[in-house]
Amino acid sequence: MRRTTVFINVICWISYISGKAETAFYSEVGYITAEAFWQCFVMAHHSYYTGCLFRCAEEGREELYISKVENYIVAGIGFVIMSNGRLNGVAVAQKYLVFDDSWGSNRGYVWKRTIDLFGHLPLWKKLIGCGMGMFPSFFEVFHTDSMKQLGYYFVDAHNEGLQFLVTTGIVGLVSYFGIIITTLIKNLSFVKKGKQESELSVIVPAILFVWLIQGLVNSPNVFITPYLFLFLGIGQNIVAEKGKS
Repeated sequence: MRRTTVFINVICWISYISGKAETAFYSEVGYITAEAFWQCFVMAHHSYYTGCLFRCAEEGREELYISKVENYIVAGIGFVIMSNGRLNGVAVAQKYLVFDDSWGSNRGYVWKRTIDLFGHLPLWKKLIGCGMGMFPSFFEVFHTDSMKQLGYYFVDAHNEGLQFLVTTGIVGLVSYFGIIITTLIKNLSFVKKGKQESELSVIVPAILFVWLIQGLVNSPNVFITPYLFLFLGIGQNIVAEKGKS
């Protein structure tokens, strides 16, 4: 059990380092420091939460990790607020409760325009999309405007749903999230019924759930997407083995 937990955390660290290397390279020292502290906290929480899930699954208890995890999350929120002077009450309300172009590090800008552009596509393109890797061309009409307003242009939607909607269409979007959600639900049902036979029965739905959450503000990339399909394969194998038994 402990070896599995360490293995999962190593994968997460590699994914973080690979995915953030380019960003960190071009960032200021202060940004790198803040990212490092925040990621250390996230990984500590991940280790704690995963370990508690294993222990509760083995002992058949729920109260053990629910109350402690809630306290840990509250402590994490306090840590972030204390470590970043920019996050005061007014700033948070203005930044995150009001959805405008600047929302979420200018994600509001690309999200609103992506939805508008997709709405004007012909039906056949809405169904099959514009093609993988074609988001920059799809969003090219706003490159000049975004360069003037923001100083850069977008090469992806910064939202997994919108990214797949544009590039693979409605068919691709439903297929992609369909396999993730069905794998998550089927594996989660084993945990709820107390039929898990290994730690992976708990790890797989937890990782898939976190993947869906982070996908709300990120686009898939070559560094971490292979791990998604690795755990999807593990989850589907668990479902298949349960079906045989």
